[in-house]
Amino acid sequence: MLTPEQCRAFASDFKRKAQAFDTSKDRSFIMVNIARSLAGLATQLEMLADKVREEARRAPAGGNPLPRSTARRGSALSGRGSEF
Repeated sequence: MLTPEQCRAFASDFKRKAQAFDTSKDRSFIMVNIARSLAGLATQLEMLADKVREEARRAPAGGNPLPRSTARRGSALSGRGSEF
């Protein structure tokens, strides 16, 4: 999974490449939008990590903060269990 730092690095790279003199206007437009999406993803990943930490603090000691049916379910994207 990408980290917020990696998302921001990719966003910066896309933005820099979009501003290159030899990049077409159409390609630049797309690259700037990708950069914005990656920056937004970085923020959302940080928000998710904050929420996971907050919920873990409120969970009973030794207990799983997720409902039983959710805790057993794997991630639809990875096919494995999720750390969130």
